[in-house]
Amino acid sequence: AGIAAIWKGEPPPQHPALGAIAALPGQLAALPDARGDILRHAGRWIAARFADEQARRAQIGFNDLLTRLDAALSGPNGARLAEAIRAQYPVALIDEFQDTDAVQYSIFDAVYRVATNDDKTAIILIGDPKQAIYAFRGADIYTYLAARAATADRLYTLLCNYRSTAAMVAASNRCFELAEQREAGDGAFLFRRNGNNPVPFFAAMAKGRSDQFVAAGQALPALSVCCLPLPDGGKPMNTETHRDLMANVCASEIVRLLNLGLQGKAGFQADGELRPLRPADLAVLVNTGKEAKAIRAALSRRGVRSVYLSDKDSVFRSPEAFDMQLWLTACAEPDDGRVLRAALATRTLGLDWAALDRFNHDENTWDDTVLQFRGYRDCWRKQGVLPMLRRLLNDFRVPARLLAQGSAGERSLTDVLHLAELLQQASTLLDGEHALIRHLVEQRNEDNSTADAHQVRLESDAELVQVITIHKSKGLEYPLVFLPFACAFRATKPTDLPLKWHDEQGALQLALAAEGDVLERTDRERLGEDLRKLYVALTRARYATWVGVAPVKEFERSAFGYLVGGNLQRGVNELAEGCPELAVIDTPAVSIETYRGDGLIVYEGSARMPERSLRENWWIASYSALGSAAVADTPAEDVFREAEAAERAARPETPAVPVAVAATTTPSRGLLHDFPRGAAV
Repeated sequence: AGIAAIWKGEPPPQHPALGAIAALPGQLAALPDARGDILRHAGRWIAARFADEQARRAQIGFNDLLTRLDAALSGPNGARLAEAIRAQYPVALIDEFQDTDAVQYSIFDAVYRVATNDDKTAIILIGDPKQAIYAFRGADIYTYLAARAATADRLYTLLCNYRSTAAMVAASNRCFELAEQREAGDGAFLFRRNGNNPVPFFAAMAKGRSDQFVAAGQALPALSVCCLPLPDGGKPMNTETHRDLMANVCASEIVRLLNLGLQGKAGFQADGELRPLRPADLAVLVNTGKEAKAIRAALSRRGVRSVYLSDKDSVFRSPEAFDMQLWLTACAEPDDGRVLRAALATRTLGLDWAALDRFNHDENTWDDTVLQFRGYRDCWRKQGVLPMLRRLLNDFRVPARLLAQGSAGERSLTDVLHLAELLQQASTLLDGEHALIRHLVEQRNEDNSTADAHQVRLESDAELVQVITIHKSKGLEYPLVFLPFACAFRATKPTDLPLKWHDEQGALQLALAAEGDVLERTDRERLGEDLRKLYVALTRARYATWVGVAPVKEFERSAFGYLVGGNLQRGVNELAEGCPELAVIDTPAVSIETYRGDGLIVYEGSARMPERSLRENWWIASYSALGSAAVADTPAEDVFREAEAAERAARPETPAVPVAVAATTTPSRGLLHDFPRGAAV
């Protein structure tokens, strides 16, 4: 057909090969695909090979402790093992049970026989399925639902909230009651089927608080929904535009409240007294590190310092690690002009253009710098890399300059000092300067570093605005909470393999390809977890929560979009209708106002003084001193006791103490084998 369409004049040529070529795509598509079979075989083979290698090395992991105990309880002697565990632990209380998995519950059920309700034992499972947000760690809410079904006549609910104000509880209730009462949906958490809902939403009651948050002389709404308008042209916002614009809107509101706090017009009022609002009273909850970076940058531009409490990046991935590599190379080879110039031009060292240009024209300055770095090399060889780096930093006034830059400089200085400590530790196992440089290069080139020591440290523990992920905020509380990216989500993609979902019986299924309705079911479970994550975020505040929403692409697939019925403006207005604790802010303005709290005086507390005498770890002593009546606290006292023991040995022997008297004599304190007594229990 293709040749016939373009052939001119005579009839097109006919040949069997041309027909075969036309039929080839269909025949290739019909060939069987061995990819799935190969992956399944590889999975089983790797698991068996890994188990064999563990057995050869006589090693087990934490997961093996669970799987092996589960296998033992399911084996021929399982009943006897379960009875032994019950005899030793007749009562078990398991907290955060919504984050369990099938293996753990199988163990608990085998031991305590959950469904039979044995009166000789007790197992108490405490959990909130609305806060089951750790599926990425292996937590399985469907396992919790199986336990709930096994204890259907023994369910107890804690409905009273002791954390938040009554208005904050009422506003949070409104958000989820709207979806729970909607007939068209599947309930607030997507578990309603045919009139049965194993994860219902019950409106919480509030004990309330005696104080309240006020600003500009009036109490603010407990829940403020800030709604961005549709962009010009009517197209939904893309991810980058939404993130940057909402970060600036949120930062503007934070600055407004903090400046009111400086003026004594915003704070927490109780019994006629007002405690002004401070930066530490505010928490910004985010989903990802990119969102954290955006909000922190917006706050920094307005003079507000913040700290990110969920940073899991490796310090070796920071820009300071590359600068450190250049410094070490220059200190190891100070006579190499190219290497030395590269080190002097690093951002962290902070030399200006004039200073760098002077090295090209002023030979005396250059020679002095070469001698300076030769001194660093000598210091490195004699004292170690850490003293050398401390000396370099002080000579170039790096700490003072970075601290003057605010939170960004404080972050940079923290990473530099952290890297210096890690390099000092590594240098004890390496031989020579170039070995340490090679170690640093290898650490920088690693794709993922999971070592806790390599994770970036907090740059400050001062009273700053806290930026934290929703996952890490679970179980915590904050006076004011900002949730600027409430409608951000990441839909499941066909490339997110393997795809995981649960069947109608709640059993976990796994797919190696997005076939049939697998992708739809997987994304539905993603939405369910996002709804539970939104519930966690909306229940963190004591006094007020600020929520940012926007007309993003496929808004209805986000958790907030589902709660309000898929339509942003109509759903938000319906949410606020009849709920005075909830307010909607349309078309919020972005302000360039800066925080005026930089000049505040920070009062440091007094240092704690030790209440016990310090002992030196070791000293040289004689055998006679070790056998003396008491252990010395200092070397000088040890010498005194040794002389005293020698003097007693030179005295004539005295009659032995009668047995009856000896039995009533109080033993001397501080004998060689007497350890200091611990705390009374």
